[in-house]
Amino acid sequence: MPKSEQEIRDIVAKNIADFRKSAGLTQSELAEKINYSDKSVSKWERGEGLPDVYVLSQIAEICSVQPGDFFLEEPKKLKSTVKRVSTKVRLVITALAVGLVLLFATILYLVLSLVGLPAHFLGLAFYCAIPVSAIVLIVFTAIWFKHIWSFSAITLLIWSVAFGLWFYIKAQGILYIFAVAAALELLVILWYLLLWFRSRDKKAQN
Repeated sequence: MPKSEQEIRDIVAKNIADFRKSAGLTQSELAEKINYSDKSVSKWERGEGLPDVYVLSQIAEICSVQPGDFFLEEPKKLKSTVKRVSTKVRLVITALAVGLVLLFATILYLVLSLVGLPAHFLGLAFYCAIPVSAIVLIVFTAIWFKHIWSFSAITLLIWSVAFGLWFYIKAQGILYIFAVAAALELLVILWYLLLWFRSRDKKAQN
């Protein structure tokens, strides 16, 4: 006997909630990944609406299941291998990663000083740690934190590289590097504005 619309909604609702929890995600975290509001995810999990096929495919990919699994009354049980990491733990892990970069820079500084390089070159060991730390921050903020933190890390990378080239390369026309940095910064700002507008529009529609 064919199922009613409400029965299908209830099955999909239960599976969305189960798959989300197995992936170690909160409603807010899942909503952010698909650029929807957490209210939309909550509505789907209560059976008060159905996401479209494209959104279901996105959720399926995030939760490592097949889109058709959402419509099964007894889908294959997923082993929850991903445990939710608290914000404090995420911050500590990120800080440890940056700390390792600084430790490596310190060791490199000591090795270079033993070799007898001039102080001008010794400073490179520490200065290079700034853009490398920025790259580490970009990776971790993209995975765990909101767009504003990724934006800040990218900004740090752009300007630390620009100032480093200006300080260590005394070539004619090197000041133009700041024009390049400003252009890159503008592109980054426009990109994150685009993401913000798209996210806001989707939340308004739902």
